[in-house]
Amino acid sequence: MKKIFGCLAAVLLAAGCLANTSYVAPVAAGNADGSSWANASNDLQSIIDATAYGDTVWVAAGTYLPTKDANTNTAPTDPREKTFHLKNGVKLFGGFLGNESTLAQRTLSVMVNNPTILSGDIGIANDTADNAYHVILSILDDSTTLIDGFTVTKGNAFGIQITFYETVPLSAAWGAGMANLQTSTVIRHCIFTDNHCFALGGGMFNSTSSVTVENCVFDNNSTTDQGGGMNNEFASVIRVSNSIFYKNSATTGGGVCNEINAVLIATNCVFALNQASGSGGGISSDSTLMQNCIDYGKQQSI
Repeated sequence: MKKIFGCLAAVLLAAGCLANTSYVAPVAAGNADGSSWANASNDLQSIIDATAYGDTVWVAAGTYLPTKDANTNTAPTDPREKTFHLKNGVKLFGGFLGNESTLAQRTLSVMVNNPTILSGDIGIANDTADNAYHVILSILDDSTTLIDGFTVTKGNAFGIQITFYETVPLSAAWGAGMANLQTSTVIRHCIFTDNHCFALGGGMFNSTSSVTVENCVFDNNSTTDQGGGMNNEFASVIRVSNSIFYKNSATTGGGVCNEINAVLIATNCVFALNQASGSGGGISSDSTLMQNCIDYGKQQSI
């Protein structure tokens, strides 16, 4: 029996040792295999695809564009389906200067001064008509999947088609900044800004998910329908803490819209200057639990 437990311990220890850290920078270096900063890759999605459960990816300051769709096609029929597709159990950290050897060296000051930007501006620069529908997709992921320290911007979910990713359907009119489908992803220290969609969730769309959002900002995101900053659907439970929703706009729920049994649990959050042309300038919700939150300025219908 001792021998069996000893072998099991050795296997578990070996599995833990197999966890790797990969490195990404705007300009490839060395042999570009992502094994170190000196050999950093400049293709974030390819590095994500090469990771295994438990791995981490460190991403230096700079602007990154998606290179594949969520089904790993580098040349999809519709280029706007390109996205940063997260992988189950993999942790992504942005905001590095590009010479750190420990995560502790990535202080708040370093992150602020070295923004790592995930942009949907994949076509003609500054022409939103050809931007990616969803900058980030998280599908069927668990609570160990993490994205930390990124600015997510210029998603433009103004499409009409429904596409299946990992057997899960997603409209091209939902979740311009980030779409979470049947997932428990954790999002920390991220800024969602200038993302726009036709229907649900300019900044973020959550469906049948239990997502945790900590220390994030949702700024200047919009939709012509529901949830300018965030839209939550289908019994999702979304925990948001120490975050700001500022100047987001929608027809319903300028800051956040909850419906179809979704629950928002907000702690230490600020909702400021969000607008809705119909109802719910700050929040439109079937069920919201709020603690130590502030509604500041004109939480209004316009």
